[in-house]
Amino acid sequence: MEDVFRSAEDNPDTLVVVGACEPEAQQKLFQKLFLKTGFDQGHFVAVDIRGATNEGILERLRKKVEERVRPKEKHH
Repeated sequence: MEDVFRSAEDNPDTLVVVGACEPEAQQKLFQKLFLKTGFDQGHFVAVDIRGATNEGILERLRKKVEERVRPKEKHH
């Protein structure tokens, strides 16, 4: 993961998407690596995939990435 974070830091448009347990737990798990590598935590996307089928996992990952890369629509 250290190599992933280091290679991603050179491109501000890169997101690192991790599917695992509760997102807050993932954030804590990787905290030392964020600090060590200088990785911008704003580019870390933690997705809770507990209890999901393979299809459900893919859907959760797609949804989370779409939320991050699509501009927010403004409501009038």
